Amino acid sequence: SALDDFDIGRQTECSTFAVPRRRGAILDELREHDWVPRTARRRAAELDAALEASRGEGVCAGADLGKAAKLMGMSRSNLGKLISKPQLAAFVPLDHSEDDASESGMSVVRLLADQRSENPGAGAELADQCDAVRATLATLPEVERTVLVGYYFQQRMQKEIAKDLKVSRSRVSQIHNRAISTLRDRLGAEGAA
Repeated sequence: SALDDFDIGRQTECSTFAVPRRRGAILDELREHDWVPRTARRRAAELDAALEASRGEGVCAGADLGKAAKLMGMSRSNLGKLISKPQLAAFVPLDHSEDDASESGMSVVRLLADQRSENPGAGAELADQCDAVRATLATLPEVERTVLVGYYFQQRMQKEIAKDLKVSRSRVSQIHNRAISTLRDRLGAEGAA
């Protein structure tokens, strides 16, 4: 955008024009994704400035809360309430190892993980297995495929399938067992079982 809007006729360096534009675009993007209101950030910056300005001389000298309250234009009790409010945001790295876990032995990732949600790796593995079963099922003879699809996917009883195929129920059971054995062998050979 900065290069497109750059006017060479102004006789300025491209970097003189582009650097502030890039910086502004970066700040706009950061502000857009910031969940803390600008007023809260401004108030926190004012508080920090007032506490810094009210610090006494010396290394160990702390901030004078009365002076800081006066600089902020508020009462000392209101300043105490503002200071006691939780921090605006806390950033914690999620990629800590188990060794970096807190005293309770619980890592941040474990605290955030929803134990009820499905493991994406397990879901992908199941999808791969279903694809392999589907592909192998398509290679079975039509009678075996009809028995397996009717029994497992349409939840039909073997006697209903036997009636449709015009065979005995024991024959459907034999076809079922042979088809399952064939599926198991083929999937095992492919490493998907």
